[in-house]
Amino acid sequence: MINLSQKKNILIILTCVIILSILTFRAEIFGGGDNAHYMTLAHSILNGQGYKLIRLPNPLPETIYPPLFPLSLSFIFLIFGAFNLFAAKILVLVFFWIFIFVFYKIVLKTSQINPLYYLIPISCNLLLLEYSHWVLSEIPYLLMATLAIYFLIQAQKNPNVRNLIFSIVLSAVAYYTRTVGISIILAGSIFLWFRNKKYALFYLTGAVLAILPWIFRGFLVKGRGMSYFEQLLLKNPYAPFMGYINIVDFIKRIFNNLFMYTTHIPGNAIFGIPRNLLGSILGFCAFALILFSIFKNIKNIRSPLFLIYTYVILYFGIILSWPTVWSDRRFLLGITPFLILLLLNSLSSLKEKFNTTAIFSGIIILTNFIFIVPYAKESIIHNNYFIKRRGEFAYPPAMRNYYSICKWVNTNIDEDITLVCRKPNLAYFFSHKKTIRYPFTKEPLEFQDFIEGLQEPYIILTSFYGSDKYYLLDNIVKCKKKTKVVCKTAPPEVYLLKLKTPED
Repeated sequence: MINLSQKKNILIILTCVIILSILTFRAEIFGGGDNAHYMTLAHSILNGQGYKLIRLPNPLPETIYPPLFPLSLSFIFLIFGAFNLFAAKILVLVFFWIFIFVFYKIVLKTSQINPLYYLIPISCNLLLLEYSHWVLSEIPYLLMATLAIYFLIQAQKNPNVRNLIFSIVLSAVAYYTRTVGISIILAGSIFLWFRNKKYALFYLTGAVLAILPWIFRGFLVKGRGMSYFEQLLLKNPYAPFMGYINIVDFIKRIFNNLFMYTTHIPGNAIFGIPRNLLGSILGFCAFALILFSIFKNIKNIRSPLFLIYTYVILYFGIILSWPTVWSDRRFLLGITPFLILLLLNSLSSLKEKFNTTAIFSGIIILTNFIFIVPYAKESIIHNNYFIKRRGEFAYPPAMRNYYSICKWVNTNIDEDITLVCRKPNLAYFFSHKKTIRYPFTKEPLEFQDFIEGLQEPYIILTSFYGSDKYYLLDNIVKCKKKTKVVCKTAPPEVYLLKLKTPED
């Protein structure tokens, strides 16, 4: 039961979270392209076309992105209309608010210190607030992983069938949200093993059986391009011609990622500080204190914190193996709240001399607020621009021009065409035409064969994407096919090109 003091704490925390998440909310679409990818998959499900990439000229089954988040978006689109960006954002925001409540329950089970010391820094975390409204799977995954951890703690304390089944289902749900959720299943199995081996085997068997359908599907269907595992083995997924890594390359990758994920990335993820010397120093200090907390307490295998330690170590190990070009604070988001919990927990032993936990909690709040204020101000300006311009977003000039070309295609070209471009998911979202990314190749003949295999290909060429200059423009110049400019934008230029026909 939640007592009066706990209800007061929850009210304070949720009020803080709701206010800050509204102030930092931005109506526009995330520029990375993954959000349009998820919404396209949701649209495919909603239309009864299966779990496919319907933007492709020849739609292929999706085998890399797990289906749970797109499935939840499809329900939202069923109610509010297809590609309803605002409704999708609200769904993610609600997931974030629920996560805060569940994490509060975990804090109550893992610490004797005032939970506000933990929850307010997390509620004011710039990284979490920024991603709390983007239509990406990080926040839904964070909620599902936190729910799984909560019920695993319950199952370890009171291993009845109900708690074990909830643990299995939610761990599988985390995996079906993001593949890195395998770390939850492994951590849960290790955690329960020290409580009762039968419970652990029951949990592991149930979780594995639950995720097997998705794994088998990946083997059975012909999906898009190379598999997720094949991408991991490439030296650079954005430059496949560089080939695959060897053992020396893999070791270098681990060390390069280790440097980034122990310096400026946690400095930004925990303290909100951009990539600079101060952020790197604070990030490294935080990482050292977290390691201190883990090594000091990991022998206490009956403690709920043991599960969190194990999860953080396994999750961290997975992202260290990813290509360095993927290394980003975004991929630390799945454990950032737990890193803050472990960081402050490592300082709690010094409380006898002075309240170190409260001091560091205050530092985290202060540093994040320094950057939250300008971010919130900019968000308000963006949203005001959106309202005054009747739905026109305050995009940077480059992206505004890119999207305007896509919208021009949607409005002015009626026939079935295929857009060849760098950001095919975003292009599909705005153009509603078939889209495909050009191959990252330096072989003109290979590029020419690719173009000739498409129906009515149009090409979007930008002056700001490096890959457009390196692959697209170079191949257009070298291949025998000639193009004409259909339209172009003001600087920074975006061109819509079409292959010339005999009539031209």
